[in-house]
Amino acid sequence: MALREIDHNTFVSEQITINQLADFAEAGIKSIICNRPDHESPDQPSFSQIKAVTDTLGIDAYYIPVSPQNITQDDIDHMRSVLQKCKKPLLAYCRSGSRSIHLYNLAKAIDA
Repeated sequence: MALREIDHNTFVSEQITINQLADFAEAGIKSIICNRPDHESPDQPSFSQIKAVTDTLGIDAYYIPVSPQNITQDDIDHMRSVLQKCKKPLLAYCRSGSRSIHLYNLAKAIDA
C-alpha cells in the first residue's frame, strides 16, 4: 500500500489492515486517524480492532468517522482538535483516502 503525503508528516491511505500496523510503527507513524465508520464494508477491521493493536505498538489512534456526503462542523472541529494534539508522522485513512484528504483540508482551512 502506498501512503500519500498531503502535508509535512501527514499521510493518507485507503483502508488499512491489522497486518500493516507493525510496518507503520516501524516506518515511524506515531498517530493514526480512522475516518471510516465501522461496518461500511464487511471485510474492514473495526476501529476497536485497529486500536487494540496500535496500543501495543505505541501508536495513538483516533476515531473520527465521517460519511462522504455529510461531513459536519462537529467532524471538522474534532479533526482540527486531533490535528493540533496528535504526534506526527500521522496517517489518516478511510475507504479510498479521499474522505481523509477532504476532512483534513477542511480542518486546516480553519487555521488559515
